[in-house]
Amino acid sequence: RYKKKLSSPMEETPMSPTSKAVGPEVASVISPSGKGDRPEPFEGRSLEIGCCCCNPFKGTVQTLLDKLPDMQFKTIAITGCTTGTGYTLAMMAARQRARIICLNRPSSRSEAALANLKALGADVYHVDCDLMSFKSVRSAAPKIMEIVGSDGLDVLALNAGIMHLPDIVTEDKFDMQMQVNQLSHFLLTKLLWSALNEAANQRGEARVVVHGSAAMNFDGHTGIACACCPHTRSLMPRFFEKHENGGLGGDGCCSSLTMTCCFAGKTMTRYQQSKLANFVYAMALADKINAAGSKVKAAVVHPGVAITNLVTNGLSGGKGGNKDAGAKNYVPEFVVPIITNVLMQSTEMGTMPIATASMVSDVQNGDYYGPGYPCWPITFWGPARKRTPEHICVNWHTQKQKDIVWAKCEEAIGESFTITAGGEGGAPAVALADVPEAKPTAAMERA
Repeated sequence: RYKKKLSSPMEETPMSPTSKAVGPEVASVISPSGKGDRPEPFEGRSLEIGCCCCNPFKGTVQTLLDKLPDMQFKTIAITGCTTGTGYTLAMMAARQRARIICLNRPSSRSEAALANLKALGADVYHVDCDLMSFKSVRSAAPKIMEIVGSDGLDVLALNAGIMHLPDIVTEDKFDMQMQVNQLSHFLLTKLLWSALNEAANQRGEARVVVHGSAAMNFDGHTGIACACCPHTRSLMPRFFEKHENGGLGGDGCCSSLTMTCCFAGKTMTRYQQSKLANFVYAMALADKINAAGSKVKAAVVHPGVAITNLVTNGLSGGKGGNKDAGAKNYVPEFVVPIITNVLMQSTEMGTMPIATASMVSDVQNGDYYGPGYPCWPITFWGPARKRTPEHICVNWHTQKQKDIVWAKCEEAIGESFTITAGGEGGAPAVALADVPEAKPTAAMERA
């Protein structure tokens, strides 16, 4: 039934880097509306498939697409954009004529995504960036700086995320989920801060958009949104610290009999802490931006439940992740298609919050966007709308929590990160000389 609603499933295209939710094969389609040579990758598509076998939000994605401003001469860097919301965000940015920098691990999927975006006529670059390695992030930063040159970076979309992976550490000795979802994004923001300030001082604003999750509300001990549980309400510093394999409690969940229990267990606690860290970090960054007087804006979003590899792999215990580590599946594999096809909204719907925060003109520093249906804390479906932080659920509005996330992230990367506004004309907030790999190249000097 789900496939019948899609006119031309993208998975039938050999070069496709995405799942069925992304839709028809990508081609270089030029808008007939007189708006110029702008690619229209979403034209003629049904974009809100999913969500309880119906389409209650018909037209909402197209409304957003029509609202997005022209992004020509602006640059957006996106982490994790081979599939899912990151790839769809890249397509939306291409439609608005932005210059796109794809920050992905080297893989056939990243090559396919790059080729498809180029087929749209997009001005797109790929930079190798493996968020499981601080060395890789440090290596990527000067390459990004070289691409943007003196124009600066308009949007840094911290989209990449991993979910429900085993209690195995990275090469830097941190939990995989915490390093990919939070620590490496913190480091990347620090290394690119001067480029963000440059764009903000030239064009009035730049943005850092953090992709969180409603999973921050779900206590890994019970599998439900529990406002009174300290594990849900507060960040626990030990999840930001170095340890050995199994040092955060190992793997497992309470049960595989219900969907709810895929949100319970030690593995879920690690994921919940990383996503809570995303929200607290975004709010802490917004506060520091206000204090420094910078024109950069920080926003945080969550996608609801959308059909992406993150969700489908997480529900089934992961591909090459939990299964290989011997962990129990969170949901039986035969149940996963039922959950994804019936209970989840499309990838495009899930992309609406991050696209809104990245490109819509009236976004303010400290904004929070996400779906709102049916009600808190189960805000899984619907179009993006400005949300009010649920202070009843978490403590991420308190200064103590903001201090924890900033201090532990600085401790993890081994560097301090001081937010400044830059000088007149966009003087760097973080000097390139402070980052050995990011010294100006000949190409940058020519620019």
